[in-house]
Amino acid sequence: MKTDQDYTWLVRPAKRRSVWWRLMGCLRDQRGQSGIEFALLLPLMLLLIAATIDLGQALMVRRKIDQMAAITSDIISQEDLWASADVATVLKGEL
Repeated sequence: MKTDQDYTWLVRPAKRRSVWWRLMGCLRDQRGQSGIEFALLLPLMLLLIAATIDLGQALMVRRKIDQMAAITSDIISQEDLWASADVATVLKGEL
């Protein structure tokens, strides 16, 4: 039969109940570590995705502007004589 002295290891000293020992216990415990790491990295990943989408849209707009300039210059270069009203009409897209 076990006596009270056999269960003395179950009783924690007073210093182990302090905040320091609880903090150290939390640092040793690795349950939920991947969830915390994911929560820390999620904003960074979302920022990178948003920046990539924004950069793609900016490059698409630049490409469209370059195409419009090339087409407009091609149309204007095909005519020998242009009046300023004719150029304004072409630039408005009322060809």
